[in-house]
Amino acid sequence: GPTGDARKGIPMKDNISGGQDIEFVCDISIGTPPQTFPIDPDTGSADLWVVDKSCQAANCGPNSRGKYSQKKSSSYAPIPNAPKFDLQYAIGDVSGQYARETVELAGVTIHKQTIGLANQTSPDWKDDLASGVLGLGFRAITSNNQRPFIENLASQGHLRKKVISFAFGRAASGTQGKSEMMLGGSNKSLFKGKISYYDVSRVAYWQTGFKQFASGSNAGVQNMDGIFDTGTSLIAAPSQQAAAFWKDVPNSQLSNDGTFYTYPCSQPINAKLTMPDGRSFKLSEKDLNFGKSPNDSSKCIGSVIVASTPGQIIFGLSALKNFYSVFD
Repeated sequence: GPTGDARKGIPMKDNISGGQDIEFVCDISIGTPPQTFPIDPDTGSADLWVVDKSCQAANCGPNSRGKYSQKKSSSYAPIPNAPKFDLQYAIGDVSGQYARETVELAGVTIHKQTIGLANQTSPDWKDDLASGVLGLGFRAITSNNQRPFIENLASQGHLRKKVISFAFGRAASGTQGKSEMMLGGSNKSLFKGKISYYDVSRVAYWQTGFKQFASGSNAGVQNMDGIFDTGTSLIAAPSQQAAAFWKDVPNSQLSNDGTFYTYPCSQPINAKLTMPDGRSFKLSEKDLNFGKSPNDSSKCIGSVIVASTPGQIIFGLSALKNFYSVFD
């Protein structure tokens, strides 16, 4: 039977840059005895990896942040003939070897979890708060059809309910200290009202349909899929959908490189996301403003940016800070 009721809240630390919430990290332990690392829980990917001790280039980040040592772990098991571990993100990439290890999160222990041990990382990892990523997506999006953490979590019988829940605070409201990930349930003290459930439309990403994403009273974006991604800071939309959103914000303007919009900082944005059952979630203006434009201090950078995400919008932290999210 289940060993311990794994309904535990895990505090998350906010990585703040220029007053903005960039990512949230929590602690994970890998190996025997446990080696503890700050990790980025990411519903938009499915691989679990950590920087390996052999990664000593500047890009790998400081040793003080924590790097995994197989020599110090009795539960380390190499995977014979495994392909190379190689992962491309929207921003950045990592590569190395696969291994199997004991992983512990919030008092829940998973045995023989496949992990990536990164011996090379792209420059964007150098200053990251996290020593790696805890992918919480489905097997279809793992780098090599590996069994992802959530499958092992569910099958090794640790959870009363097979859910992972998130509450994200924000630096601009002083609530970043209330950020929490919970395994095996949801924390009723962190939200009001009922939780509404929406079916996953494709078992790869945590993706579901939405009815409308709009600013102001106009049409905005209608009847599309959204991916709810805890590992992305902003909201990323295809160019046509980003334009439809910003059309309702007076004097908003696409940047010269076509990747983001600016708008007058004094201009209110009344954005909301409406789900298929008609339930609407308002998005705070604080989350739609990603700071002042370096070229013109009366203009602000909008958090709804342009990306090549055909057929869907990626709702990152700028959206997720506005509601309690449960991944079931």
